[in-house]
Amino acid sequence: MDKNDIYALIVYMRTLQPLENNIPASKPEFPMNLIMRTIPQPNNLQSVPDKSNPVEYGKYLTNAAGCNDCHTPQVKGEFQMNR
Repeated sequence: MDKNDIYALIVYMRTLQPLENNIPASKPEFPMNLIMRTIPQPNNLQSVPDKSNPVEYGKYLTNAAGCNDCHTPQVKGEFQMNR
């Protein structure tokens, strides 16, 4: 994501009223628990693409929000894109 978009999200989230919700701690199984502790990713700031290009801007928003992680089927870590 673009650095200014990250800051804008932080500012927005700080305006929201907190909710009380007891969520149990997640317990990732092996090997994910090891991966999560040992392979941190460095920042990879991106520039905001031109909003007049809806495909590139949509790709930017989808990647920034991590939509693919839950909404795209994967087999052995590879996204299975339906065309």
